[in-house]
Amino acid sequence: MKETKKESKVEFNVIRTLNVLEKDEILNNVFRKKNTMEYSLLRSIEKQGLTNNETKTLLKELFEELIIDNKNLLEIYNEGIIENVVEVAKKLPRRYGKDKIEADIEKQGGKPTELQLAMLAVNKLKNIYVNLTARGIKDMVGGTKLLSESDCRDIVAVVSTVEKKLKPILKRKK
Repeated sequence: MKETKKESKVEFNVIRTLNVLEKDEILNNVFRKKNTMEYSLLRSIEKQGLTNNETKTLLKELFEELIIDNKNLLEIYNEGIIENVVEVAKKLPRRYGKDKIEADIEKQGGKPTELQLAMLAVNKLKNIYVNLTARGIKDMVGGTKLLSESDCRDIVAVVSTVEKKLKPILKRKK
């Protein structure tokens, strides 16, 4: 018969448990064997109240079996209260679109910075992506012929060129 653990005054919290798992290499490896979703996505899902029971059960087991009885892990768990408050204060917007960038440029006298020009170019690239994706789907599923074989070769060549040119930039850590 399994011994019951002493009652703990620490209450289980999904987000704080995820924070501990993310910071502890061993717990991270244990958790990753069953769940490969990014921690930020898992936190967002939890904040919306959409975490599935299987994930919650796994997290609660890790919390009760490993975190509660380990002083160092428990400290990280309790620090999560403070970190979540700080995280909310410096949360980046999900989107910073063309209109917002253009408004910023106007506020600073109409002269865009290199970063603003780059972000406007990225917005153009996103629009090209959306347009080409829609055409490709229409051709594959809808039976249309919006993209010729030559168009497809051009798209592949351009994407390869863009990838090669941006590889050093995308390689850098955030």
